[in-house]
Amino acid sequence: MLDDDWGTPIVVASGILAGLGAAASEASPTGAAAVDAGLSLAAGMVLVAAFSRARRSTWLVASGMAALLGGGLLALCCSAVAVVVSFIATVSPGPRRRVVGAFVGLLTVQALFRMQDTIFHGATALWGLVAVTPVLISGYRQSRSRTRRIVRRSLVGVGAFLFMAGVGFAFSAAAAKSDLDAARAAADDGFDALRSGEQTQAAAAFEEADASFSSAQDRLTAPWARLVRIVPLASQQAAAVATVAEVGAEVSSVAAQASVDAPYDQVRAEAGSVDLAVLASMQGPVGDVAETLRWSERRLDEVTSSWLLPPVAAPLDDAIEQIGDARPEAELAARVLDVAPGILGGEGERRYLLAFTTPAETRFLGGFVGGYGVLTAADGKVELVESGRVDDLRGPVGSTPNLPLDEAQRLRYGQFFAQPFLQNGTATPDFATDAEILRALAPQWGLGQFDGVIVVDPAGLAGLLELTGPVEVEGLDQKLSADNAEDLLLRDQYAATNGDRSDMLTAASKATFEALTERKLPGPARIGAALGPVARQGHLLFTTFDDAEIPVLAEVGSRPQFPKDLDHDLLSVRMSNLGPNKIDAYLSRSISYDVTVDPATGHLEAVLEVTVRNDAPAGLPDYVASNRALREGFADAPPMGTALDLLSVYTPLSPLSAKIDGVEVGLEPSIDFTWRTWTTPISVPPGGETTLVMRMAGERLPSTAYWIDLVPQALATDDQVTVTIRPAPGWVVQPVSPGLSPSGDAVVATTELAEPARFEATFSPS
Repeated sequence: MLDDDWGTPIVVASGILAGLGAAASEASPTGAAAVDAGLSLAAGMVLVAAFSRARRSTWLVASGMAALLGGGLLALCCSAVAVVVSFIATVSPGPRRRVVGAFVGLLTVQALFRMQDTIFHGATALWGLVAVTPVLISGYRQSRSRTRRIVRRSLVGVGAFLFMAGVGFAFSAAAAKSDLDAARAAADDGFDALRSGEQTQAAAAFEEADASFSSAQDRLTAPWARLVRIVPLASQQAAAVATVAEVGAEVSSVAAQASVDAPYDQVRAEAGSVDLAVLASMQGPVGDVAETLRWSERRLDEVTSSWLLPPVAAPLDDAIEQIGDARPEAELAARVLDVAPGILGGEGERRYLLAFTTPAETRFLGGFVGGYGVLTAADGKVELVESGRVDDLRGPVGSTPNLPLDEAQRLRYGQFFAQPFLQNGTATPDFATDAEILRALAPQWGLGQFDGVIVVDPAGLAGLLELTGPVEVEGLDQKLSADNAEDLLLRDQYAATNGDRSDMLTAASKATFEALTERKLPGPARIGAALGPVARQGHLLFTTFDDAEIPVLAEVGSRPQFPKDLDHDLLSVRMSNLGPNKIDAYLSRSISYDVTVDPATGHLEAVLEVTVRNDAPAGLPDYVASNRALREGFADAPPMGTALDLLSVYTPLSPLSAKIDGVEVGLEPSIDFTWRTWTTPISVPPGGETTLVMRMAGERLPSTAYWIDLVPQALATDDQVTVTIRPAPGWVVQPVSPGLSPSGDAVVATTELAEPARFEATFSPS
């Protein structure tokens, strides 16, 4: 009686409830929220109608399959009740009731729309289709002839619509492909031109890319192309391709406008002056580019889907990668433009201390401070107002000021600051700390207060000379250039002095910075190409003490900090001259680090070998090759040309043993910048070498990933480094970093370590 009087209204109500429940699920057949909700609503209603007509055995099959794949609590409860009701209805005698079928359908639909992919992506869709197919076939067969006729006509209509939508989109996509290919090529040309500082060419290329992307976007968003947006699976493909065109058009348009409005190629220093108005005019356009790239990343993320087919996914991934690479550069450029006027004295005069260093006499940062300079910046005008040898200053006045060192660091570096020597301002391996030390010491040497510090050594001067061209240096019989600066200033000047301690580095630094403040310099692209490498290698460092500027300078790379509080492996080998002399210019080092990793326990065991070679020739002046013991006449003094240095190893591991040339030695421990530091003096005879071998061990969190950061010291000669990563028994190791290669059961990297490097490997059970 219920089926006769109330069956149809109850079935309709159940269908509506099922559809609403399906629409509220996370099912996304097309990726468009409104369309997905509509399709889910329709699917839920159709399925309930089919359940109400289908045989009872098909209810049990569908609800049982929904229960097997599972889901959240709601899905499990719905499928469980549906299985019980289906089973009772199947084994019970009597006629099939439509309302019972509708109720089972209502519950089964909720479970099917909330299943979870546990086997592979798309498993739920395939499983759900298999589950409801018997219901749909049975429901169709049990329906009245008029209903079957409506179903057939509907299927024909849907098929015709799908055909028209597919043809319309295929036609538009084929026409848009050539536009997209041309647009990508033009955009690549634009970015290449922009990096080269050729803004006119960049603007033209971006305008061409904008036109091509816009043409492709128009084709892909035409009415006949948009029909496919309501077709499951095809919709995601269409949306992804159209979004790539939309993003490409927007980025190209903004980049073209920025190439015109942001006169990148006009940012040049001439006679030491930078036009701050030009910098100000660039802030808006560059900021627009950064914001557009952020928007582009969000738009591309919105259409990223695991349903995308490879021909569509690959271009989308390329676009995401290109935008992801460009966005940080644009954001950094915007931040640099924000702080550059202040650095250049646009908000009041700035004073910067120049520290001219030489790794011919090492300190843990790089080299000893032999000369100084004072730069001023006001309204974009930069001038070198003073320079000279530190030895020519009137000397320290008063006691050592309060230096930015903790208690452990005071113990470690106290020997350098028993007197407030400005020359030892680079005593620590951390540039930020050294800059604060130099800032604190400068007033005692009559240099006054400073707003920032620049540290430059001969390799850094060579980078600057690439910008200025060769310069005349007083006392030098040839021009100083980027090609000869390092050899002349590290070795030749000392060999030629014959004991005269007039420091050519100071004169060369003065001439170079005078050229920087008097000549016309190239644009930012050339400056970045020349100075980027020497900054990353620690040969040219710059920081201010302004809290807003410090993060930008750190990101640019001019203000590196020694790594702190890392949860992985690290190695930094540092030396500091004990002569004191200039013999370190003739030293070279080879470093071998062989580590065995147990991923299960996190236990590390390593063997470190550091070999220091001394190639100092005979006949060097005392100033270069002598040592304190020789000068003071000690009988057991090391011979002329001997390198005497403190050798420190920064590592999270602890030594089990240490030997120098096979003889057991003790190591002085300390904690420096959160790292364990192990130090020993070494003596390297001329023409000979000395080897430190340390066996070490330590613990870290268990993990199948391992990586080590190598942090070099800015020396006269780059270290030759070999890293070997081995697995503990029961494991195999695979390289992740490009520099690592398999070698037996290990992975090995050999490199000339000029700048910080990371080597990473992963482990798996054997």
